[in-house]
Amino acid sequence: MLEVLALAAALMGFPDDSTDAVIVEKAEFMNERQLLFEDHGINSINETLEKFENSIHKSFLVPTFIPFKTNQIDSSFNEHEPHAAISYINEKTGQIMNIHIFSSSRFKKNEYSEITKLSDSTVAIYEHDNPNRIANSLIFEKDGLEYRIGIKKGRLATLDTLKKVANSFSKPK
Repeated sequence: MLEVLALAAALMGFPDDSTDAVIVEKAEFMNERQLLFEDHGINSINETLEKFENSIHKSFLVPTFIPFKTNQIDSSFNEHEPHAAISYINEKTGQIMNIHIFSSSRFKKNEYSEITKLSDSTVAIYEHDNPNRIANSLIFEKDGLEYRIGIKKGRLATLDTLKKVANSFSKPK
């Protein structure tokens, strides 16, 4: 369960021992893994979208391509540092893909990042092999929002996979 916390912290730029995030178990989920930011509940994507729209006055996009079969999707909205977080959990391995959506750009390019482009020519930053992070990430902006997709380092955490996810973004149904 600490893996969920560490991945979220890495994507948000928090140190792995951050106290800004907590893990809460929730019995109705099969594998009882949940990531919550203090004082924020788990919502459906549509509930999170509504909270995001009410606070940020913009709608976010979500992927239609997930690189694994998922049995759990969690989402939340953080009012203290306004952003949405969506976690997709791999049904077989427990591997997590996190997506964070911010109203402004926060990521700074570093020695572990490189510039790439999505299929619609959107410029993106691919951060990989950073020893201070447990995930490889793809960061890009669309319609004035910053998206950060992160997958824990491993077989699925490649640039190609992250780009497939990013290229599939559309409005939630």
